[in-house]
Amino acid sequence: VKQLKTKNLKNKRKNLSYFDFNYIRAQLKKEGLGDLLNPEICTLTLSKKTIEASRYGLKYLIEELNLPEETLHRALGDAKTTSRIMLLGLKNLPKEIKDTKDLIQFAKGSKTIKNKKLKKQKKKS
Repeated sequence: VKQLKTKNLKNKRKNLSYFDFNYIRAQLKKEGLGDLLNPEICTLTLSKKTIEASRYGLKYLIEELNLPEETLHRALGDAKTTSRIMLLGLKNLPKEIKDTKDLIQFAKGSKTIKNKKLKKQKKKS
């Protein structure tokens, strides 16, 4: 597999998870490796529906949820942080969500569950 080339983009308003997903999809096609068919879930949208917070940027959620600090705006740091945020959001889903299809519909729909504040995590030293 050829190494994917990356570009330095400065689009502050675009949701990076969709950018990353679409960029990887385009590069796979370009290299003749087929399409990426995985369903996508936006962790920003999911966190807004499941986590009560004053702001939803990674920096603010790290602080409000007492998550371990990672190097932000770098692939590995953002991936670790968003995975932790997603796991916390999944803990606060309605009980009727049983599978990925239900989760995607919930994330894209208008229903919001923020009836309880998630407990802050204990910071790992």
